[in-house]
Amino acid sequence: MEIPLYFINHGLADEFVSEENNMEKQADTIHVGFSGNLLRDDLDRDTLIRIIEQNPLIHFEFWGSYKNEHSNIGIASGELQHSFIIRLKSMPNVKLHGPVNANVLAGEFLRMDAFLICYDVQRDQSKGTNYHKIMEFLSTGKIIISNNITTYCGMPDLVQMVVERSSNKELPALFRNVMEHIAEHNSLEKINSRIAFARDNLYSKQVKRIEECLESRF
Repeated sequence: MEIPLYFINHGLADEFVSEENNMEKQADTIHVGFSGNLLRDDLDRDTLIRIIEQNPLIHFEFWGSYKNEHSNIGIASGELQHSFIIRLKSMPNVKLHGPVNANVLAGEFLRMDAFLICYDVQRDQSKGTNYHKIMEFLSTGKIIISNNITTYCGMPDLVQMVVERSSNKELPALFRNVMEHIAEHNSLEKINSRIAFARDNLYSKQVKRIEECLESRF
């Protein structure tokens, strides 16, 4: 018997729907956002540090756990994790916000000009197939620069990603290129397209899609 398969993307919470985000931003300083637990073993720390060091005029803002007391993955005792956090704290163009609730996070994301995702696909728990944070980033309309993500391959207007699955060696160069052409990547047309994509995946719409899938089978 053939087993039916349906793809339902990650959903978007209502907190990330705003009427303030569909605009082109003209700013002297570019702000790049990153969200996620900074104590995770699958972060590509070396590439992330390299990108920050090579772009001293860009401000990098991080949301997510960077202390054991607010980590949701248990105690991180490895020297790599803690030396990485110390290094981030020492960098003048980095700000660590720690974990915040969804309402705060949604508002903070609106200040960003771009978002960065930097995991080692070989160690990544999802193997670079998809990330929930992508839908939240897209809800702002701003461009995402990332390691390879299979779900968004062939969608460069949504996510600018490296081609390779086994290495992020091209990610620093890709990041620089996007920053040099940030106005083009964040044109009003592309911003509105990303927002529309994200809003088409609101949880309420995903539930409706699941209902329709079930109704088509029974």
